Amino acid sequence: MTEAEELMAAVRTEQEKRVRADLKIEKVFRISAAKGTGTAELKQAVIDAMPVSPAYFPPSWRTNRWERLYIQRIILLAFPDIINKNPRL
Repeated sequence: MTEAEELMAAVRTEQEKRVRADLKIEKVFRISAAKGTGTAELKQAVIDAMPVSPAYFPPSWRTNRWERLYIQRIILLAFPDIINKNPRL
């Protein structure tokens, strides 16, 4: 490790200590979207931190949206040429 890398690591560690103290953070997750690292641990921590609550909708409901909305989307995806030629549809 070069001297610059050691200095940056020390600065990062000191910053983390101050942020943890100020915000009372229990754990810091190092993730990289470019490399795809650290995301599994973060995802599991979020799941573990979520409280259990009752369902918002009855189990018999499949959705809280209109069936008409789904039909409109199906038509728009299935027939884009017709919709583009007839904008009033």
